[in-house]
Formats: sequence, structure tokens, C-alpha cells
Amino acid sequence: MDIEYFAAPYTMVRALKSKLLKPDELSALIYFSNLEDFFSAVKPHLIQKNPPELTEQNFEMVFNYENLEVLRKVGIFMFGEPREFLELLKFRDFITRIEFIIYRIQTNEEVVFDEYFDKEWCANPENAVFTEVKEFFKLIKNPILRSFVEASYYEYAPNRNFLYFNVGLERKFLAYLFEYVKSFDKENHDVFFRIIGEFLEIEIIIWSLRMHLKYGMKYEEIILLIPHFNIFLKDEEFNNLISVGSVLEAYELLEKSYYSKFFKYPVFPEQSLSNLFMEFDYKLKREMYGYFNDNPFCYGPILSYYILKRFEVVKLISICEGIKLDYDKEKLKELVQ
Repeated sequence: MDIEYFAAPYTMVRALKSKLLKPDELSALIYFSNLEDFFSAVKPHLIQKNPPELTEQNFEMVFNYENLEVLRKVGIFMFGEPREFLELLKFRDFITRIEFIIYRIQTNEEVVFDEYFDKEWCANPENAVFTEVKEFFKLIKNPILRSFVEASYYEYAPNRNFLYFNVGLERKFLAYLFEYVKSFDKENHDVFFRIIGEFLEIEIIIWSLRMHLKYGMKYEEIILLIPHFNIFLKDEEFNNLISVGSVLEAYELLEKSYYSKFFKYPVFPEQSLSNLFMEFDYKLKREMYGYFNDNPFCYGPILSYYILKRFEVVKLISICEGIKLDYDKEKLKELVQ
């Protein structure tokens, strides 16, 4: 790719990366005894220009808005398919909010819109009175996003447990993203394809193993709910992985797959489900950091920063919940490190 084209976004992303919380800063946040002090410490690290005051009621929404701000800032430097893909990634944050709103409508509760977040995707965020869900669908601006939500709702929510709606919506969304990634010209978008492909496939691996090994979901149920489109794992490998009888078997299969590189020098050597997830988390983040140094003039730093920021947002929300619930500090530290 043209070095001149990537010089400006690379410089900007490096500046944004400097605001990411360092491990010791993240650890320090865990030991705050109240949310007010926690919010004061976190606010300087937000990349939003004028973020609202953080409160116990809005912190999750404000932190999730950070993901949208990343996409907005770096998206202007990208072109063609990669830029369109970043636009699609915004849907994930909108979908989380939409799931919550539909649930409140279903349970006859008032929907309170937050203009700061909802105006991005909702045509009339101040309207909070709905007699049925389909009235709300009309407010979703983007036709692709609206089709995801409508199709998932009518397929899963009315005739089955409403909780299946969330999984069905995620399934349709991931299916669309996978097909989009597969359509790329690998020769011209090699780094982009590899980063996004690994990120999405690892999400599916982790979800599938958790459902199977921890909650006893059967192979047939997982295949029904979660798509797999053969990005790096072969179909046979994926099918075997979600049929394993133990965590040990899962390790053995992954160590022989494309993802063997994540297990050569384990950081969490004891083989357990939680350590497997942390190994993926640690190694994927390390790989993302590597793109800043090894591939400065390509899509690597841009996409790597986005993924690293998503990791940070998830951990900040987890720490907030831990402080609210007065969760054991050492256990919370183990969960988010």
C-alpha cells in the first residue's frame, strides 16, 4: 500500500493508542471503593471530545460509545471495502442497545432514550411510547441494521423464549460479517483479512466452548445458533471442537490447528476453560500490539487499535460492575487482567 496514504492515520492512531490504559493503571482502577472516584480516574482516557458526565446509570453506554468514536475517527482514512466494513462494525454497538429497548417494550416498560447515543441510529430518539415492537422498528435508520433486527425478532422472539432473540440477532450479524470478510481480495487486503478473521473466529470459538463445556449446550443447538464460515479453522476442526468432552480435548485440537501459534509458549499453562479464554485474550492483544511495530503502513495499526479499545471497554465495564456489587478485589483483578 502507499506509504503516504497511511502516514497520517498511523500518526493519529499512535496518538490515540497512547491514551489506552496500561496494565498497572487498569489494576489500580480495581481498588477504587466508589464509582465517583473511578469515573474521575477514567475520564482522561476517553477519546470522546465532550463526553457526558459518567454516572451509575449511563457508564455502560458512554464506554460503548468509545467504540463508535474509534470507528468515526479512523474510518475517514480508509477506503473501499475496509471502510465499509468499519461502518458495519458500528452495528454491534447499536444492536446491544436495540436488544435492551426491545426487551423493555416486550415487558411493557417505558423506553428511555439517551439522545447522546441513540441519535446515531434512531430516527426519533425522544419518542418513548410504543404499543408494539414493530412500531419501534420503523425508527431504525439504516435499512441493513433494520433487516437484521426485524428478521431475528420475527424468527426467534414471538414463538420461542425471548432470550433466543439475542443469539439469533448475533448469528445473523456474524454471518453477514463473515461473508463480507470472505469477499475481500486477500492479496490486497491480507493484513485486514487476517486481523478481522481471527478476531471474529475467536469470538465464535470462545462462545461455542463456553456454551458446550460450561452450560451443556449440545452440538446440534450450537450449530443452529452460531454460524461458522471456515475462515481459518476447517469445518471438520470446528465440528470436532464443539463436540469435545473436556477442556483437555479442546486444547489438543486447538494446538494442532491454525491457532497453534497461540499455544506454543502458554502464559496460562494450567489447562482450564477460563485459562483458555485468557490465553486467547492475551495472545490476540499481543498480536495486535505487534502490528504497530511491524506493519506501520497498512491497515494493521488501525484495526489493531480498534480491537484493543474494545478489550479495554469490556474490562472497564466489568470493573464498574465489580465496584457496584462490592466484588472481591483480587478475584476481579484475575478476571480483567
